[in-house]
Amino acid sequence: MVKYHKKVNKESPSSLIFIVIFILSLALIIPYYPAFAAEQYDRPVIDDGGNTSGGGSTSSLDEDAQKQRESTLKKVLDKVYSLFGIDVPQIQRVVTPIPTTATTISPGLSPNPSGPIPTNQITPQSTPSTSVSININTEDKRIPDNKQIKGCPPPNSKLNIEGTKYQHLNQQFDCYPYRMFVVHWSAGWSSAQATFNVLNQRERSCQFAIDDTETLQMLDFYDDEVQLGWCAGGDYNVGSINYEITGVYFDDVLKNPGTRNYERLMKMTDTAIGLTCKFIQKYNIPKNAIYGHYEIQSGKQDPGPEYLKIFKERVNKEC
Repeated sequence: MVKYHKKVNKESPSSLIFIVIFILSLALIIPYYPAFAAEQYDRPVIDDGGNTSGGGSTSSLDEDAQKQRESTLKKVLDKVYSLFGIDVPQIQRVVTPIPTTATTISPGLSPNPSGPIPTNQITPQSTPSTSVSININTEDKRIPDNKQIKGCPPPNSKLNIEGTKYQHLNQQFDCYPYRMFVVHWSAGWSSAQATFNVLNQRERSCQFAIDDTETLQMLDFYDDEVQLGWCAGGDYNVGSINYEITGVYFDDVLKNPGTRNYERLMKMTDTAIGLTCKFIQKYNIPKNAIYGHYEIQSGKQDPGPEYLKIFKERVNKEC
């Protein structure tokens, strides 16, 4: 009688342990990726209901639960790795540093870095210009404040730009001379206040949040300098005035004159152009120093090439 003996693979226990380590390692690494994506996302995303969304954001997660999960996984991994006499690999989140001390601008910086605007866009039937909500000749009010911001002028020279509501974001950076404008969309038809809330939540900062009922001034302005924001990306943050205009896909909206969002967009555009004219005249910023976010940072679409073209044309005519 022939006896068959089952061949035992002596490597099986080690292989099993390796698989366990691999799975647990993935479980430890994966939670960092959504947070990493959110940290790299430099503008707010707001859905129609005013809730934050998109961009791999972890804003909807319970931070305490996530930290507890990560801590537990680290402890488990530490015990497993200790069986082999090795240390648990350290995993760190990576955050792009903000240029808080930059004083020189990259040599490649130019008013139109992406070249000519595509001509195959649909031009709206009309581009109505309603009354501008910003009076460019009205003097801005001083903000009574005794808090000195490092790298900024004296606090008694701080300005509340006429026609805007002063509501400062949590971030505080130094100041630089006025240099350019960057136009964004907020990525949802919500409100200026919702944009403000998301920027604070994501530890980002821009100068203005605009909707069709109000404009929030979210960083400090002085007679000759503006407070640095973390909004446009890289050197383009330095000396730039950033508009977060409520809405999304402006080029599509321009194809549908007469709709509610079209009317809202025109009103908000009036406000942004009024502010732009005011700063151009007051601080001698060149009219061609206007950028769309998509022109200066890869992977961005806002505010759309056709909208930006119309925005620039209006500035040239009206400012």
